[in-house]
Amino acid sequence: VVREFRERFYDTKVFFDRFAHGKFARPLFARHDGGPVSGDDAVRELVEEAQLFIDASHACQIRVSQQRAVAQAVPA
Repeated sequence: VVREFRERFYDTKVFFDRFAHGKFARPLFARHDGGPVSGDDAVRELVEEAQLFIDASHACQIRVSQQRAVAQAVPA
């Protein structure tokens, strides 16, 4: 799943936003490459990073939907 996400959304910059670019996907890649997390602070940080990733994913979905709507509205 992470490889597919990287290929389809990160490498193509579809996931990137105007200001943060791909910043919120980097913890996903680091977490995927790393080992288990232990300790309250590490778990809390992981949850916060996951929430930022989810928020960025929602924003990406909105951008893609808007781009599709514009593309469909433009006559061929």
